[in-house]
Amino acid sequence: MLVVALILTAILVAAGEEVDVLDPSSPVGELTVSQFEKLMARTLPRALIPLHHTCTDYSETGDCGLVVENGLCGAEEFYARYCCRSCTLAKQIPTFGPHLSLEAKVPVTARITTEERELRYGENVTLTCEVSGEPAPDVLWFVSDSSHDVSEERKATVEDTGGILKKTRRGTITLPVTQSDSYFGCDCLAISAAGWDRSSFQVYFERDIGLSMQLLPGERLFSLSDNITLECTAEGASLDEINWKMEGEILESSDNYSIIKERSVKDGETRIHSSLTLLRPRVMDTYIKCFATSLTGAVKDASTRVRVKDVYIHPSCKDIADRQECYEGYVTCEEDYSKRYCCRTCTFMGTMTADSHIPSDAEAPLRINLGTPPYADIRYGGQARFICESNGYPGTQKVVWYKGNTTIEESDHFSIEEKVWKYPMGCHVTSYLIIKSINKRDFGKYTCKAANSVTESEASVMFQIDRYGKFGFDLLISFMNEGST
Repeated sequence: MLVVALILTAILVAAGEEVDVLDPSSPVGELTVSQFEKLMARTLPRALIPLHHTCTDYSETGDCGLVVENGLCGAEEFYARYCCRSCTLAKQIPTFGPHLSLEAKVPVTARITTEERELRYGENVTLTCEVSGEPAPDVLWFVSDSSHDVSEERKATVEDTGGILKKTRRGTITLPVTQSDSYFGCDCLAISAAGWDRSSFQVYFERDIGLSMQLLPGERLFSLSDNITLECTAEGASLDEINWKMEGEILESSDNYSIIKERSVKDGETRIHSSLTLLRPRVMDTYIKCFATSLTGAVKDASTRVRVKDVYIHPSCKDIADRQECYEGYVTCEEDYSKRYCCRTCTFMGTMTADSHIPSDAEAPLRINLGTPPYADIRYGGQARFICESNGYPGTQKVVWYKGNTTIEESDHFSIEEKVWKYPMGCHVTSYLIIKSINKRDFGKYTCKAANSVTESEASVMFQIDRYGKFGFDLLISFMNEGST
């Protein structure tokens, strides 16, 4: 039994097993024939594999067991080189072959994994770079044309993520998007004693995305007695300043102009609100411009026309409606209701004189028109489409359909569609009544009624059929109520 133990010990050593010399009194010395045969079947093939003297495991790695366990021996050449002995004994690579003279090294790699996206001026962008090698390389960052590593200057971090034989690290850096150009470059450098690799990334961004302006009020008419105040607001991530200009001259606070600015920052957006007041204005008809500049040199502007006249306005002559609406709708100044709602503007425009101004209670008429479909387009069992158009002021009139004295509601049989168009000093509403699957119950009187806050109007039509199966329409007289509802 001692001889067997010694032979078995030699076999285990040749097979790469770390064992002590077997003692006959040990459990191995008491093996049964069956157990001995099983042990020999497991170890003898490995002991008989002729390993070349250059086929060794690089002891400094310590990962060859994991290489074999994860089946990586044939994945890349460097695995077969650094773990030749373990991979050969595991029969994942052949006993003889080119791998015995391999000089492949674990490559040093760098790869920026951040995906490109639209960036805004002033926000931060975080770049991620994965580097690998053996040993794990250091991560260095270079921005734009910088000739030195900026990792210590910026928010850069490095995290070891492990790996089998090939070690990986993940580096991140946070950069503010504040360059003067619309893009800049960034390089991630992986470097170690084994070599280096570099990955590049272009950061593109809209320099002035979000830069917007608003100038209030719009075109207006002023008298010499008015202090004219205009308001301008600009917003944007790269907003720097806003200023005023008139007739090519940049305005500043003085005896003639008062300029007030308020600046705030929220969620990375800069907002500047400025008001310009013209003190003791002169007669003029000119454009005043508000313009915004960005940190990147871009300019956006908005302008409004300012008209100052030397016109006397009666104390009771005022614009009840919005002044901008009166200005845009001054062509209606011949109408009595416009003279009431826009007395001041109509006087400025010369259609009224201050001496002839008489306070008025005139309201705009609510005009209505009811149209019928062509006879040829109607058949029994088909559909008919009535059109009701109304024009009125103020506000938006509401249109309601009736059959007889009953309000028509949306259903499978009736469909109502409406379009609204607002214009200065008026509103146009078009309403469509569609009757589906016409039958004898649908004949009779149909009425379209429009109403706003001051008046209402209606128009009716008689829809009928004669003994020859022909359809007919009798338009009834429209009714318009000038009084308030």
